[in-house]
Amino acid sequence: HGNHDLTCREGAESSTGVTLSKSEVSSKFRDVTGPGAVYNASDAASLYYYVDNAAAGIRYIVVDVFDECQGSNVYWGVLPGVSQTQMDWVLGNAVMNAPENSKLVVISHFAPGFNTGVSTLNAALAALSAHEDYGSYAFSSRPDLELFLVLGGHQHHDMQLNRSGVWYVQSLSDACY
Repeated sequence: HGNHDLTCREGAESSTGVTLSKSEVSSKFRDVTGPGAVYNASDAASLYYYVDNAAAGIRYIVVDVFDECQGSNVYWGVLPGVSQTQMDWVLGNAVMNAPENSKLVVISHFAPGFNTGVSTLNAALAALSAHEDYGSYAFSSRPDLELFLVLGGHQHHDMQLNRSGVWYVQSLSDACY
């Protein structure tokens, strides 16, 4: 999900509107991810998950880069960021428990390499790509994993960047909805 999924202004020039809580939208998102999506079972409103394509050897990891909200009375209440709960689940479950020889594709609303609001996630992805340990995560013990690509949208134009050995790709997104 992205910033437009949780917030809505009353008009293009308006500074009033509504911000929905994650729990208000999580069931709608879970309906479209399909039966193969694995969510954090201990976080009922989580909007981060993974899906495996076993035939291709790819694990798609979806990260919620708007993991916090300022409040329902703020028209633009989402903040870029990844909570520690999400980081622990993504790194500890989605990454460390990936099937042997998996290619990892991380997907989020924006590619984290282009946003400093998620610098902790960027550092973790760089360590994963280099097979270096990051905090309590022994990425060095999983040399079989390949961080293939980090994909996002949000910026409304295409660009790519290699930061610390990680390929970040921003794909064109269209806000004309």
